[in-house]
Amino acid sequence: MRSITSCVSCVLLGCAGSPASHTAIDAGATGALDAPPFDVPDGGCAETPAWTGHDDVAPSQAPPAGLAREQVPQFVSFGFDDNFRSDAILWILDDLIKGKTNPPGAHDACTSDGTPVHASFYLSTTYITTDGATEDEGAVRAAWRREYTDGNEMADHTHLHADGTNFSVDQWKAEMQTCIQWLTDPSKGVGVHAEEIIGFRTPFLLYSDKTYVALHDL
Repeated sequence: MRSITSCVSCVLLGCAGSPASHTAIDAGATGALDAPPFDVPDGGCAETPAWTGHDDVAPSQAPPAGLAREQVPQFVSFGFDDNFRSDAILWILDDLIKGKTNPPGAHDACTSDGTPVHASFYLSTTYITTDGATEDEGAVRAAWRREYTDGNEMADHTHLHADGTNFSVDQWKAEMQTCIQWLTDPSKGVGVHAEEIIGFRTPFLLYSDKTYVALHDL
């Protein structure tokens, strides 16, 4: 894995659910999908140092590891939760990030210079079920497949998008695993490869110690 150093992390969070006029896409596509790689090849890039568990450092405006400010680029992350409206998702894909790239920099693939901009989509899979969808579930499913085949990150946001503050460990596990099952299913879900689902975010950003136990056990 490459090491990308960042000075400032600016995260744009959204709920891809606000209606907007957009061209419809085929909601009837089925079968396994094959998405392009999310990141650039690692060939010739330095390995990321192993985590030592000792990263609890005091807040500072200075870059880490003694780096000068001009040595550290800004790192911007686009992330969207829920994703229950297909038109909002298509706006993100076709208007917000399409055709945009990272600055060319030194043309160094190891620091993603010049690579296309992607986003992380935190998906609650109830929105592609008949009972949970807020619009035609096929249209939402098709939009999610576009997210995936366009090379974006598909992440776990639980199945039901419920307040899990008082969940047991088993309830957290069930929510996480059900989401993964829907995302990886090529017929009723998206067909994402299980090993590609890395990110996780709790609904409403609510959690407890049991959340971490469930994540550890999974």
